[in-house]
Amino acid sequence: MMLRGRTLTRSSLEFNRRLTTRERSRTLQGMLRMSAPWCVLVSAALPWLSACALSQPGISERDASTEDGPPVGTDSDQDGICDATEESVGTNPFDADTDGDGFPDDVERALNADPRMPAQPLRESVVYISEGATAPLSVMPMVRVRGMGETFSGYSASGNAVRAMGVVATDLVQAAFASDAYPRANVFRILSESERFEGVEGTTQLLFEVRLFAGAMAPRDCRRAFGLRYLVKNNEGSIYGGPSYLVVVTPDVESENYTEWCPPVSCY
Repeated sequence: MMLRGRTLTRSSLEFNRRLTTRERSRTLQGMLRMSAPWCVLVSAALPWLSACALSQPGISERDASTEDGPPVGTDSDQDGICDATEESVGTNPFDADTDGDGFPDDVERALNADPRMPAQPLRESVVYISEGATAPLSVMPMVRVRGMGETFSGYSASGNAVRAMGVVATDLVQAAFASDAYPRANVFRILSESERFEGVEGTTQLLFEVRLFAGAMAPRDCRRAFGLRYLVKNNEGSIYGGPSYLVVVTPDVESENYTEWCPPVSCY
């Protein structure tokens, strides 16, 4: 094949076909150390060529991609949410607790609460436990099921953990039990230590006890937050959702009066 006096071999055609848009861009950027006016003209004609920003002295690829907003990774209020994310979701990038309710923005977002609403998270779902406690704290989840003679078993599940330093919510569960049923006559037998109700008939409220204990954790001088949910499944594999808790672990014995949170590792 002839093109303006040049012969294109089969191999060169194949090479050009395989040359990707990104590779063409890199090749031209290496060949063209262009001044700003020429960059504008070429970039207008070839939108895939980003040589304009990259060829100007002192401008890096990272700077060019963030010139219309805060730099990537900036977290002005150190709440674990990057400034760019805060601007997009409507929280204050200069206040770690936008709604002033005592829970940092990243804690609320991670645990499905709105950091712009002081009433969230729901206070009845918040449980405070102290690393200095010598006895566990019990929560009593109740789950409504409808049975036809099946066996129902309860179990704890970890949700998101914030500033947790390698710990998950189920690490805080010291023990759990099947406690009672309403109406009691709907259940053939309760196996307490197995978190199990056997022979459940009809609509029934199953009551469990979950004991939470943080005394065995490595002590920290700050608060940490853990999402914990209690679930029930029957012997056919159907799962019934139970209550969710926000478990706040604090080193202070008067846990609700201790407000210092562990610092976030990074922002997102």
